[in-house]
Amino acid sequence: TKDAYPRVTFVGLLCGEEPFEMWFAAIDASDGNESATHLQFGASLTSPSTVYNQLVLTYPCEKDEHFYGFGNQYTQLDMKGQRLPVFLMEQGVGRGLQPLTLILDLEVPGAGGTWYTTYTAVPFYLTNYQRAFLLESLEYAIFDLTNKELVSITLNTTNMVGRIITGDSPLELVQSYTLFSGRMAPLPQWVGLGAVLGLQGGTNVVMETIQQVKEVWGNLSDVAGVWLQDWTGQRNFTAPDFPRTGLWWNWEVDSTHYPNWEDMIGSLQSMGIKTLTYINPMLTNISKRGTPYQRNYYQEAIDNHYFVLDGSGNMWAGYSNSSIVDLSNTEAFNWFMEIIIEVCMCV
Repeated sequence: TKDAYPRVTFVGLLCGEEPFEMWFAAIDASDGNESATHLQFGASLTSPSTVYNQLVLTYPCEKDEHFYGFGNQYTQLDMKGQRLPVFLMEQGVGRGLQPLTLILDLEVPGAGGTWYTTYTAVPFYLTNYQRAFLLESLEYAIFDLTNKELVSITLNTTNMVGRIITGDSPLELVQSYTLFSGRMAPLPQWVGLGAVLGLQGGTNVVMETIQQVKEVWGNLSDVAGVWLQDWTGQRNFTAPDFPRTGLWWNWEVDSTHYPNWEDMIGSLQSMGIKTLTYINPMLTNISKRGTPYQRNYYQEAIDNHYFVLDGSGNMWAGYSNSSIVDLSNTEAFNWFMEIIIEVCMCV
C-alpha cells in the first residue's frame, strides 16, 4: 500500500447504504530507546454522509474483565459497569455528594460536577487481561461498559482511529502506551522530602505563615515548597458567575498583590523551600483589574486570533471577560509555550 505500514482493509455498506471501511495495521512505536508494536485500526465512512455523524464501535470483553485508566479519575477505579464520557471539564465541587452538589448547581449550572468530571480525561484503558485500548481521535467519546460482555464506544465523528496494545503486565502496557502519548519526566527528588504548602494572600501572608509553621514545628526541614496559585492576583467573581474569590488569568506576577516577588522567592530558597505557581490556558482581560501590568495576553490573543471559536466562527466568550487559547492552533500553541517559559523564569 502507499501507507508506511501494510494494512488489512475491510469494506462494506453501513446499514446497506453508506460505504465504509475498517482497516488494521501493525505499527512501530518508539522513543529512540524503547520500541513496541501496536495494532492500529481505523473505521470511517468513505464518502460524506448526510445521515450519520457518529460511529459506534462495539466488541466483546470477558465477564470478569476490569477496566482501569481513562486519565485522572477521582471516584471509580474499576470502570466496569459504568458509562463514561471522555471530555475535559471543570471537575466540580461536590461531584454528586448531596446537598452540596445541588446547591452549587443551583447557583451556577454544572458547578457541582459529577462522579466522572475531570480536568484530565483520556480515552485510554488497560485491563486485568493485560491488554489496552486507546483512541487517537480527538472528538467527544463515550465508553459504555455497562454490559458485562461488551464494550461500546460512541465517537462524535465518522472517522475513528485508535490502537490496541498487549503486554505481560500493567507496567508493560503503560510503558508501551507512553511511547505513543509521551512520558512524563520523573518528579524532582525534593518533592518527596516534605510538605508542599498551598498558600495564598500575598507576600506578607505567605512569609507570616511560614514563620508560624516554623514556630509550631520548631524548624522548616519538613517543608519542601509552597504553591502560590494567586501569584497573578486575586479578583472577585460576581453574578451571573458563582460569587467567589478567583484569579486574574494574565500570567505574570501581580506586583501589587506580591510586592518584592523576587526577594520573597530568594528568602524562601534560603530556607530550603521551593516556590511553585500555576497556569492554565484561560486568559482574562487584565485591563479591568485597575492595577499595573506589563502585558495584556488577552488582547494579544484577540489580535492574533488565538482564542477558541464558537460554532459561528466567532471568539468563544468565556465568563467574566475571559476566553481560552486554542491549543490546536500551532501558532497559538507556540505563543502560549513562550508564556509558560516566562512563568518558569519567574520562579
